[in-house]
Amino acid sequence: MITSTYDVSTNEVLVRGDFFDFERVSHVMDQITGSFGVPADKPLPEYRTALSILLPLSVMIRRAEDGHCELYTMPSGINDRWLAPAGTPADKIMYRRPIQEENPVIDEVDRAIIHDGSVMLDQFYEKDEEEQSAWLRKLGFSPEKISRFLKAAKPEELYCFPCEKYPHASFYNTQLQFRLRLSEAALYAFILREILGRKEELLKNMAAKADALPADVREYQMSYILLDARSDLLLLELFMEQLFGCLCGLPGEKACSDKEAPSSAHAPGRAESGPDDLSPDSLLSFANACSALRLKEAPEDFLRDWGGKELNSVAELLKSNRETCPDGIEAFIDRLLSL
Repeated sequence: MITSTYDVSTNEVLVRGDFFDFERVSHVMDQITGSFGVPADKPLPEYRTALSILLPLSVMIRRAEDGHCELYTMPSGINDRWLAPAGTPADKIMYRRPIQEENPVIDEVDRAIIHDGSVMLDQFYEKDEEEQSAWLRKLGFSPEKISRFLKAAKPEELYCFPCEKYPHASFYNTQLQFRLRLSEAALYAFILREILGRKEELLKNMAAKADALPADVREYQMSYILLDARSDLLLLELFMEQLFGCLCGLPGEKACSDKEAPSSAHAPGRAESGPDDLSPDSLLSFANACSALRLKEAPEDFLRDWGGKELNSVAELLKSNRETCPDGIEAFIDRLLSL
């Protein structure tokens, strides 16, 4: 999954993802912009000029794929106790452990506890060993049998997997990362909003153009459109929503502490934004802000049949907002949507 977060220390949007997600997004963007194929096709010809604005984003994604941007590391969620060191006996690995019958002393203690009725069985097992021993002495169990019970009832720590079977398992994920200025992030988000709103038209045109391709590439392109294009477009749409989330979260955001902020391998210690709190009111306010920004109205012909004049206007707008701070991003968006 591709994610975007706002870096409050630099007023930039951090875009992160693994190689394969970037590859999928890059491929579907080539399809949308008409950069794919020879000769290149424009599935939405009336938006060809506006879609050319997405080319710098495609270049950034390809640079990340080629390792020319940054890396970001984060815990993978795999516990280091899951992997057994080399040479660990099979009976110490959970799924290799032979099935064992229940120890008779546990059944005996369970029956005694239930028959006594002074404590629930699950409550008894929640007690520490000293309390359990005292309770069993009151029930007449011998010290030797109590010792056998405590040993049998104590959960044995087992490994989940042998490291020999998963030699490349890692406790950290490495993601590719690049940065966007706030104004660039807003520009890409609103262009994608308009284009992805025409998803069905886009797919229909892609299929029509694929049908006219030479036989050696027609099958590949039709297979992509039928099997993969929709999921890739959804991944691109998720990226778009992540960009909107960054823009919506700017007002009132606080930098998280160094301890809370994930660290980048190339830019350690950078603070990133996070919600002020997780109260229902704050979440509702954030959701309302997202909805309001996401649904900002644009002219009916926004992006349609743009030419050099509109491209120059966008370039000047980006130039004048090169150092856009959070307070100025809404004005930038309003000017963009009025072009």
